[in-house]
Amino acid sequence: MLNTRPLVHVEAEEQEQQVLRPIDFLQNQFEVAPPLKGADEDLQDPEYETPAERAKSLTKKQLMLALASSVKNADRFWEQWQHQYLTSLREQHTRTVSSKRGSRITPKVGQIVLICDTIQPRHS
Repeated sequence: MLNTRPLVHVEAEEQEQQVLRPIDFLQNQFEVAPPLKGADEDLQDPEYETPAERAKSLTKKQLMLALASSVKNADRFWEQWQHQYLTSLREQHTRTVSSKRGSRITPKVGQIVLICDTIQPRHS
């Protein structure tokens, strides 16, 4: 099962735009829904088609449209990946690397201070 969570932070004013999700690479606007109760009732419905029957009923034109849509979605996904996701990773990395982990504040009597941290690199 592919992840349907957004890859980048979505601002409130950007909610009209489609959100970039890993699953969109394969299927545009794919909605993951839990299995419905009473699925056995569908088998009694004369108009119900199993997935295999539905696949057989697809026409060549529908398949070509689906292929074109998948190619378009892959291109859109790649553009958003390059311009949004990779940019946000770069910005986050820049913020993390540029921020020093130490402090120039001189400790006062009675304050608790961290003298050694194994994660903290030396000379920083």
